[in-house]
Amino acid sequence: MSTLEELFVIPLREGESLCLGSPDVGLFTGALEQGAWVDEDQIVGRLSRLGRTTSLRAPTGFAGPGRTRAQIASPPPERVLEPVGFGTILYELVLGEGQGEDAPIASDSELEILFVPAPQSGRFYHRPGPDNPPFLNPGDELQEGTTLGLIEVMKTFAHVSYHPGKGLPDRVRMLAWVAADGAEVREGDPLLEFEPL
Repeated sequence: MSTLEELFVIPLREGESLCLGSPDVGLFTGALEQGAWVDEDQIVGRLSRLGRTTSLRAPTGFAGPGRTRAQIASPPPERVLEPVGFGTILYELVLGEGQGEDAPIASDSELEILFVPAPQSGRFYHRPGPDNPPFLNPGDELQEGTTLGLIEVMKTFAHVSYHPGKGLPDRVRMLAWVAADGAEVREGDPLLEFEPL
């Protein structure tokens, strides 16, 4: 069961590094990939506590004065549901140069990164079965009708497909999974990130 409640992760200083810590005890899931950028007010994962799933957001000003974003330097947890306590470090971040309020999020030298949102709430799977390869791998091209994964709701599985429109281009290339294989997702949560072709 999910809830509309949201918590803000805690900015922490570990020596010279900036980290984001868990705001509560629970099971952390939906971790972003190493190298992804985190912006203010962005959902950076979910925390499952006593059967309730809460979205975690990066707070305004987490990157420090004059900055609105930072890049993830640490790899994601090995487990889909990672046990965490209050203050457990979820991400180690690197502050990029020129990422202040006036800096563009994407420049000519950077890729425009977009996300495919979950069409409904449920458990999201990357593959058709435990022994099968995933539907997609980073670098694969997506076009109209490409299967992204499956969403399970009460033992019923629905295909999630790519459909251009509403700001999504006709052809794109997958960059990384945002939702982990087997993660609980809410309608509108990002499933994967991609770039236009």
